[in-house]
Amino acid sequence: MISLVLANAAPGESGYGNFSAKTGQCPATNTVHLLCPYAKPTPSADVVMREGNQLLNSSCTNHAIEGVHTVGDMRLALLKAVEPAGRRFEGFAPDFELERWTQLPKEAHLQPKSICEIGLNKGTSAAAWLCSFPDATFLSFDMLRYSISVAASRWLRTAFPGRFDIVKGDTTQSLWKNPRLENTTCDVVSIDGGHTVRIASNDLKGMKELASPKHVLLMDDLRCAAKYCRDPTRAWMNAQDSGLVFEEGCQVLNWDRGAPGHLSAVNATANSVNATANSVNNLSSAANTPVGLT
Repeated sequence: MISLVLANAAPGESGYGNFSAKTGQCPATNTVHLLCPYAKPTPSADVVMREGNQLLNSSCTNHAIEGVHTVGDMRLALLKAVEPAGRRFEGFAPDFELERWTQLPKEAHLQPKSICEIGLNKGTSAAAWLCSFPDATFLSFDMLRYSISVAASRWLRTAFPGRFDIVKGDTTQSLWKNPRLENTTCDVVSIDGGHTVRIASNDLKGMKELASPKHVLLMDDLRCAAKYCRDPTRAWMNAQDSGLVFEEGCQVLNWDRGAPGHLSAVNATANSVNATANSVNNLSSAANTPVGLT
């Protein structure tokens, strides 16, 4: 199986300190959680622009929305549909990041038939996944506490008939002993849910039970300078310590002003949910680079 961990920080966030290309380390307020052995800095401006455009211009088929031919078209149709529901939501995934997410299964020689994601929000990542893999189904897990998420879930059902479904509720409960999940398997697992150690740990353990024998695991908001990355990172590192995941490498994507902005660990081998490393935001040159964890 293949499992990936994706980590990122918002542009302009400080905290990585002086990244050392020689040591591959990102010193910060908590060096234990921001250490990235063997990482390589990569300029970001062209990556952000190129990969964002690649996503928006890529084809979108097997849906029911007239006049939609690309991911960008689908994005506009979705956002227009949910706009009346209000503007309250939690964060977003940049286009270039979504492009990397949707490319990673292909790089792992995996053609997913089932994609599972914790965290729906406005539905833009769900739409990107459904467009990118027109033969796949998508199962979302979300508490639906925002009107815009409810609107997005309803619209996505209509836009992708028979392909989109959602499990409503707190994942500390909905992932366990849920009859709806008895025959569920996930070729792609994407986790961007509650940002506490308890919930992030729960999500990793719960999604392991649903993961296909060969799968890709992506986890957002790890190893970044922002406070919201702190607890998910601890949960990820605890999972490493317990043998649930194995991080094989990582890569740092620099923002234009010199501060590393995105960090990723990707590509994997092995037992249960074991992981490896590639790049979240650009080259695959870091693939199969050992991190030294055992």
